[in-house]
Amino acid sequence: MWTRYFRRMKARFGRWLSRAPDLFAAATVAGAGLSTLLGAWAWPVSSALHFFEWSGLVWSAGAALAIQRGSGAWVAAHVGPLGLWLALISPQILRASEAPRPAAANAFRVVSFNVGNGRASPHELCAALEELDADLVLLQELNHAQAAALEARGDALALHRELRPGGRRGKGVLSRFPLSEIRHVVATDGATRVHGVVRTPLGDLAFVNLHARATVALLGPLTDFDEQVREIARGAARERPTIVAGDFNLGPHSELLSPLERADFENAFTRHGVGLGLSFPVFGRYRGLPVPPLVRIDHVFTRGLEVRSAQLGSSAGSDHRALIVCVTLPRKTPTN
Repeated sequence: MWTRYFRRMKARFGRWLSRAPDLFAAATVAGAGLSTLLGAWAWPVSSALHFFEWSGLVWSAGAALAIQRGSGAWVAAHVGPLGLWLALISPQILRASEAPRPAAANAFRVVSFNVGNGRASPHELCAALEELDADLVLLQELNHAQAAALEARGDALALHRELRPGGRRGKGVLSRFPLSEIRHVVATDGATRVHGVVRTPLGDLAFVNLHARATVALLGPLTDFDEQVREIARGAARERPTIVAGDFNLGPHSELLSPLERADFENAFTRHGVGLGLSFPVFGRYRGLPVPPLVRIDHVFTRGLEVRSAQLGSSAGSDHRALIVCVTLPRKTPTN
């Protein structure tokens, strides 16, 4: 009796598993369509877009299973979105085979890195940042031990530092050039961000270093993160090149990020990235679970800058990988 029961359960589970790609495809198509009509209020259906970078694998599996079942309708339902996914993602994959662009005299390297509230050990973090040799480093989830190690390295690591450790709300800014107009902002939901200006030899570069609450990924427009993004977009002076970077806890296709796009900010990785850019989680680093990289939630948005490249770097033990973006500064930017 138990043998027959387990066989029935195995067969039933197999049928459900074989239809899982169909459910994901339907949710993704519905999410994309509703997002076009309703914007951020397509949530929670639009949450499937959070995993868009993975969806090509799911649609491929769904098409294969549909062929096996002899269902032409479901084959078409998977092949159509798969073609769109290839059109959008292929440029990022093909860039990996391109020769690196020659360095420009006015090149400027930016790193955004969630250091995991201590998951990146102080020693590994310092070593990774020394190797990156960036002009501007924006850190999220900086704790006191990490900040103390960065401060101990002093000018050997960065000539100019603004460190505000605080665990999950901690922030750090490391710069090759002087920092000014530093402003720490606490949003109504408790999320923190740092606004400031880098005084480069070619002029001012404004930046915002942020970390959205994890609830943003789960509750979407029910949080006030869209208002935070609108506030950032409104407050960015157009006469200054600007970088908005950090852990957004949202995929690149989220409508909550659209105020930045409407304000002419460019997602550096979407346009110039190499690979899928799945920055979170690093395998085995999220609560010790064997979870593979699933989402691209770390972003660098730029305006008034030419992006030359964008790629993922080391994790240094964190559950996020660093995002490295190379830009070129305008030959002359206004200063106050």
